[in-house]
Amino acid sequence: MADILSHFCDDIYIVIDVNARGLRYSPELDSYHVIKSDIDMSHPVNIISKAKSLKRLIKSNDIDIVFSQTKYDMVAAKLASILLKRKVVLLGTSHNSYSWLNKSAVKQMSWLIHNTTDCFVALASFVYDQLVDLGIPEKKLLLMPNTIEYNAWKVKKDYDSKTPFRMVYVAVVYPGKQQLFLVDLLNELLKYFDVEIDCYGDLNPFPDYVDEIENKINTLNIKDKFRLMGKIENSELRNIICEYDAYICPTKMEMSPVNILEAKAAGLPVIATNVGGIPDMINDNQDGLLFEFGNIADAVEKVTHVISDKGYREMLGNNARKQVSEMYTSKDAAIRLQNVVYDSLNKSK
Repeated sequence: MADILSHFCDDIYIVIDVNARGLRYSPELDSYHVIKSDIDMSHPVNIISKAKSLKRLIKSNDIDIVFSQTKYDMVAAKLASILLKRKVVLLGTSHNSYSWLNKSAVKQMSWLIHNTTDCFVALASFVYDQLVDLGIPEKKLLLMPNTIEYNAWKVKKDYDSKTPFRMVYVAVVYPGKQQLFLVDLLNELLKYFDVEIDCYGDLNPFPDYVDEIENKINTLNIKDKFRLMGKIENSELRNIICEYDAYICPTKMEMSPVNILEAKAAGLPVIATNVGGIPDMINDNQDGLLFEFGNIADAVEKVTHVISDKGYREMLGNNARKQVSEMYTSKDAAIRLQNVVYDSLNKSK
């Protein structure tokens, strides 16, 4: 979001919650004013503290726009603007894809959007549609998925068949991301092909799940084929992900997953679950493949097609790269968001 705002804002201040799980640092953050906060915004009890902190930040730096990424931050930003007694454009979004499966939570969120934001950025169409159905005016909503600076990623050049065929997945290691499913998938694929899977992602938040994965790897005797690689920074990932043959994403639910955009930017063929906002990002059989969540047979079929046909995986990879370069750039998103901000500022005059 900082990259998007930078197209029409002179200064960007990024408040990072140091308590956030699975945070992956990007070197581009060094271009902005980064402020580390120890106010844990996973609990509503800290809303007042955050509002007071935001008020000081807004006042001392003459900030005009506040973009909040959680519901509690949205409330804190609204309170900060009330305390300031001046117009601040309040933008919000939510990355918690699971909450959008809960009808009562969605109703609560729609109320918050109506009362705390000038515009809410829906990262996926299934979110946008629910809010419209609940009466949020479309002029208060902007359907805008995550973006990526695709030129920062080293691009895959060679789609020739290799042994072993190497797949990769990047996500914090926890049950919702379904790394355990990949162990079962790999075990099935090894009946037909020589395949390896590397999973990058923070191992610390859910140690019991990590133990469950490692125990299963050892039981199946495939520890030389399935590796938990641990946390990786973007500066390293963007140079090595193109060395893999395909990207596999078995997740249970996602909003607008940046990891898929990263794989596409690197020109990898992507095989992912047909859940949440992922169908917005993948045109099945054109710039990626979709499979039914939890369906090993379906996943095996899709991966087999990619492994067996060089021309097919090259087509998927090239189309994926082309798609992100045309549809998921910060410049295009900035034009749309800028119009929303200027409309809001003009209304306040």
